[in-house]
Amino acid sequence: MLADAATLAGWQSLDLGDLAEAWRFHELARAASKELWSPELLSHAMAQQAYILIDAGHRNLALELAEEARAIARPSVAPLLGAWLLGVVGEARAETGDGGGSRRAFDEAAAVLDALPETEEIPYLSLDPAHLARWRGNALVKLGDAAAVGHLNEALAEMGGEFSRARTSLLTDLAYAHHAGGRTEDARTQIGNARALASKIGSRRQVRRIDQLDGLLRSA
Repeated sequence: MLADAATLAGWQSLDLGDLAEAWRFHELARAASKELWSPELLSHAMAQQAYILIDAGHRNLALELAEEARAIARPSVAPLLGAWLLGVVGEARAETGDGGGSRRAFDEAAAVLDALPETEEIPYLSLDPAHLARWRGNALVKLGDAAAVGHLNEALAEMGGEFSRARTSLLTDLAYAHHAGGRTEDARTQIGNARALASKIGSRRQVRRIDQLDGLLRSA
């Protein structure tokens, strides 16, 4: 319970832009996971910490931590968590510019998901083909791949309205993808949609990304 609560609090702190607090909560989650010796909870906490390192600009360290989390998990965790960890590795590889490694990780995650029964669930994870398409699209945006738009639109059509933070991230990624493709008006439309949702849920993390892109469009 402590590990679950600490990772959730840490993720909320990350969304609010408080990296130090996010790291502290995840260290608490790791300590609780080690006390119990739960590879599932430990690898989950470590993988989420990779995002803190990414936001702090330490991309190579983030990839190392994501790979370490997957190594801890690989022998015994549920396939759904294994697929989620592959997604983290895929995004971390995209952050370092490793397009081939990123695409392979997402392809492997998709193969794992395809083989899973629909009934498999993990309480602290939300991962299905729509979420994976959003995640892959996010990575492709960072790699400058025009295929990002197709994956993001697929995810947007399938994602339920209850995932507000994921939807905000998706809309922001879609705005970046349209900007990269020279579709300025489409980018502005998605910026407006993303900003409205980010303001509603209080996501400073996404607001920062939206402001950066908005600045680029205004100076163009």
